[in-house]
Amino acid sequence: MEIIMTSRILNTDAALKRVGGNEDLYIKILETFIKKHAQAHTKIVNFLQQGNIEQARNVSHSLKGVAQIIGSYDLHTIITEIDAILSGENRSELPGLLNNFCKILSSVITRIEMYISQKKEQPISGVQNITMSRKEILRNVDYLADLLKVRDMEATRVGFECVRNLPDIVSTTKIEKLQESLDSLDFDKAAFSLQSIKQQIMEAG
Repeated sequence: MEIIMTSRILNTDAALKRVGGNEDLYIKILETFIKKHAQAHTKIVNFLQQGNIEQARNVSHSLKGVAQIIGSYDLHTIITEIDAILSGENRSELPGLLNNFCKILSSVITRIEMYISQKKEQPISGVQNITMSRKEILRNVDYLADLLKVRDMEATRVGFECVRNLPDIVSTTKIEKLQESLDSLDFDKAAFSLQSIKQQIMEAG
């Protein structure tokens, strides 16, 4: 099943329009983004600990422009806020913003890796991408449910892998709700959506 990429975390439809629909170019941009910006949160925190505000601003400013290009509204929004605070004197809100930034950046990276893997038809984590049996799909769904129950951040990665293997009988609306909940780290809503998906799979026999 094709992963839907129209969320605020990564809207590939909007981003592709910016590059004239050139998917090869867009994938190169995404690959460059991962190489240059995957460690942006760590870099900013390290520079701040060293008292090097200017270098921290350079990282945030660079990321601010490219976040919009790749189609991540949430990443662009929060890094813009961080960039503005780094330019001012009052940085009391910075710790909370950096914490949210770390979560959003992680979700963006996960989405990008899933998108690139899907488009290049390469398996995630070296696992061969084969059609899964109903039993295997339900086992993955249960594993994801366990992660959501304990609010394990691994659920964001596992969730997108799980979506890839869902049968076509699962409604697009339900998948969108699951992905949106994972994007926003609302694990309670994600668990509810996942339960609905599991029920639909089981009813289909």
